[in-house]
Amino acid sequence: MKDKTKIPSRRALLHMGVRSLAGAGVLGTLGQGASAASDNRALVCIYLFGGEGGSNLPNVTELKDLHRKQVLAVARNVAPPVQSHSAVSTPGQFMAQKYQALRFLPNGFATLEWAARKAGIDPVDGAGAFTFQSGVSMLCLDGATPEGDQFENATLRSAMSRVKPLRLSFPDTGLGRQLRDVTRLLQARHSLGLNRPVFVGASNGFTRSAERTGILIARQRDLGQAMAAFYQATVELGLERQVTTYTDAEFPLERGARSNSRLILGGAAMEGDASRFSALSANAFAGSLASWHGPVALA
Repeated sequence: MKDKTKIPSRRALLHMGVRSLAGAGVLGTLGQGASAASDNRALVCIYLFGGEGGSNLPNVTELKDLHRKQVLAVARNVAPPVQSHSAVSTPGQFMAQKYQALRFLPNGFATLEWAARKAGIDPVDGAGAFTFQSGVSMLCLDGATPEGDQFENATLRSAMSRVKPLRLSFPDTGLGRQLRDVTRLLQARHSLGLNRPVFVGASNGFTRSAERTGILIARQRDLGQAMAAFYQATVELGLERQVTTYTDAEFPLERGARSNSRLILGGAAMEGDASRFSALSANAFAGSLASWHGPVALA
């Protein structure tokens, strides 16, 4: 059965005034300058709404195979971000703290807060970020961006339709369709002049209740199949070392919020000791991936 889930209550989050700012930890760990090689790098965040990414590598065949091949790393014990001590009295304040790593766009999609700030995405109308029916968003930190609609931009979609079909097929799930769109954008990015793109996709239902009822393993399996297909697509395109895909999720705001694991695939996981991503705060974890991607520090 096709997965038709969408990011939950996107418009509701927007109308509650969700406006997150990247923590100082992220800004302080951004790269000290972009190299020429970083212009060809792409970062793909898969946000797991519900927060239960798993405390260890999920027992999913595709993920374990990638881990054995040393192209998938597990960042363990990623700690919650430092929360503001100010009182949280409104739904908007609650959501801004809960999803402080995300910038919600006017059409309800999400992008990464630090990347939105670096790319100069308008905080009101979201101009400069592009979104697609599959549920994925894209912005670029360098290079030209096409004119026209932000949702299903005609120039981008036309270029995506002209790329050469790959040998592999993506699973027909929500995340599979999102990563298929990312692949097509990567194929077309040079003709479009898109440099250092940042993509954000999402998958729902990674909750404690899903874990208790045994449903979480099915969602992890969908995640593993989609990530494995996407990695094979980057191999076919010769981009496996230039594209880093990673998972992220929110933390509960109550005291004692537990640490969790994050998955890192390709690119950064294949360079040096991947354990450097473990035992970090959520802000520092995001900052380390931003540094790999190559953006300069924000003013």
